[in-house]
Amino acid sequence: MAWTYGFESLPLKGPPSLVVAFVSAVLGIVCLTVAVIIHRGFPEEHSKASDFPRLRTTGPYNHVRHPFYSSLIALDYLASLAFLSLYGVLVSTLLLPAWWYLAESEEKDLLKEWGQAYTEYRRVTPMLIPRIRRRNPI
Repeated sequence: MAWTYGFESLPLKGPPSLVVAFVSAVLGIVCLTVAVIIHRGFPEEHSKASDFPRLRTTGPYNHVRHPFYSSLIALDYLASLAFLSLYGVLVSTLLLPAWWYLAESEEKDLLKEWGQAYTEYRRVTPMLIPRIRRRNPI
């Protein structure tokens, strides 16, 4: 862990750095747990959409179309913050196009398998980042 304050570490010191590291580590554990729970719900063979008995749209799939990837992306960033690593944050950012490409490539298979149902799901559900829904004023 680099506790110096050059390019390789985030510009934090003292108690704020410990708070950021601790909160990031706890949230990282939550993201890892979510990813494991989601993955355990996959069928043993899950390399294509037809391996799933139905289109999943409930639970975490109600918020994003690819919650497993979302959890892993968040874990990338949170691990970087837990170690106060600017390099880690930069690498996580550089990996975003790869995560997007992977999710986008799966979308083609999902559209072919689930057709109009997936098109509608895709219209109302974001790919990787959940929307912050605003409540209608009373």
